[in-house]
Amino acid sequence: MALFLSLGTRLGLTADGEAANTEARAESERAVVLDQDGSEVLGLAGCALAELGDTTRGVELLERAVENDPSNAQAWVALGGALCLLRRFEEGIEKLAHGIRLSPRDYRLAFWGTFYAMTFARLGRHMEAYEQAKLAVRRDPRFYVARVVLATTLIQLGRSEEAIESIRQARRLRPRLSFAEIERLLGRRGANVVEPLWTAVTDR
Repeated sequence: MALFLSLGTRLGLTADGEAANTEARAESERAVVLDQDGSEVLGLAGCALAELGDTTRGVELLERAVENDPSNAQAWVALGGALCLLRRFEEGIEKLAHGIRLSPRDYRLAFWGTFYAMTFARLGRHMEAYEQAKLAVRRDPRFYVARVVLATTLIQLGRSEEAIESIRQARRLRPRLSFAEIERLLGRRGANVVEPLWTAVTDR
């Protein structure tokens, strides 16, 4: 519940983001009280807290999750993402990649790969970001977020027409997609990259 609420706010899927985040924090801590050693619980709660901005607490729980069960792919991926939020990029990327390797047929690979691509994009490693975003789209063609991220990588590589088409496909998958949602997902700097594409698509 905590993770669904926190990610729902990030993706613009909750009606009241502030209320959802408050509930997500409470559910995260309640889950840990109910099962303070369960790797799955620690992994999901830690991921939710990191997503909510309590990154230090999230990392603490995620480190306990992988210590208690080194095969917990979700916890490794979430730990990697949280470390990147703390700007510990190389360590974070290593753990993200490790988590993905641990579960090569996981149904969450498209989701994980999308945020892996976003990490490379933040570092200016645009070709690596593109490869990961393209892979995420291939793994789940219905996941519109991967197409938004793919568009940002394409524009950085100078492939504007392909980027516009990627945004168009994202809107086809989610007709209610708004620029405000994209800004919540990518942050202001990432949204600035997408804004000309968004204008080109919505003006047609």
